[in-house]
Amino acid sequence: VYLPLGRLLEQQRQFDEALTLYDEAARQTDDQAYFDHLGSTLLIEQGRYTEALQRVESIVQHDPADVEALGKLGYIYIELQRWPEAEATFRQALPYHPVSSQLFYWLAYALEHQQRWQEAVQYYQLVEHPPVLKKEALVRLSVVYTRMNALEQAAEMLEHLLELDQSDVRVFLQLAGLYQRSQRYDDALSTLKRGIRLHPKVDDLYYSQGVIFELRGQRKGAEEVMRATLSLNPQHVGALNHLAYIYAESGDHLDEALEMARQAAHLAPHAAVLDTLGWVYYRRGDYELAR
Repeated sequence: VYLPLGRLLEQQRQFDEALTLYDEAARQTDDQAYFDHLGSTLLIEQGRYTEALQRVESIVQHDPADVEALGKLGYIYIELQRWPEAEATFRQALPYHPVSSQLFYWLAYALEHQQRWQEAVQYYQLVEHPPVLKKEALVRLSVVYTRMNALEQAAEMLEHLLELDQSDVRVFLQLAGLYQRSQRYDDALSTLKRGIRLHPKVDDLYYSQGVIFELRGQRKGAEEVMRATLSLNPQHVGALNHLAYIYAESGDHLDEALEMARQAAHLAPHAAVLDTLGWVYYRRGDYELAR
């Protein structure tokens, strides 16, 4: 009776009531771990990681071979950014499930965030199933290779990923960013054009093109692409900021540049955005406002 009633309370979003019910059930049964699992899952789904941690640690204390509990415990440590403890927990779970791609992935993730790049690469490469997790492992591998400054290997990972699946815009953007970092601007533009053909309504693909045109000193191309970005998303901070800066540099369209720079600063008052606004004021001769 406790179980279906608890599920019903969860469906009605009465989470604390469901949790109280599971705790009561745990006290009345020999299988306390079962209801502790239900309660901890409920807490994790709500992002209440510190509360969930106590319950899961209790399960592991009573049964160090509970792989499900170890997986939850490691995940909670990751959410709390307690990387060494996450690593230790996933290593504890591996002997009980030595071919688990999910354990390989999260162990690699914990190692990556400790900047232990080679070890992270080793475990990301072991991830095979399911396909969605394999895809995420390839994405993380590209990030790790980038941190190692192995840009060619990072690009190879992303190109391989695009051969498998071209539905993720993020991969086109990451690959273009790698080519941009290596000053392979033609390859970066080609990648973004491939992305735009498949995803013509994604503003960041156009914006990234504009950044590359600007780096190459192609002002007209940068201006056109930034305007295309704003036609898709009038509140795209990057496009507003870059276009305002282009006009401040050239001294053209300063009224429009001021409007765009003010809007960008209102949306995201970051240092680079405020710098652009100050530069527009300066070019207009509003020196006090610029300062």
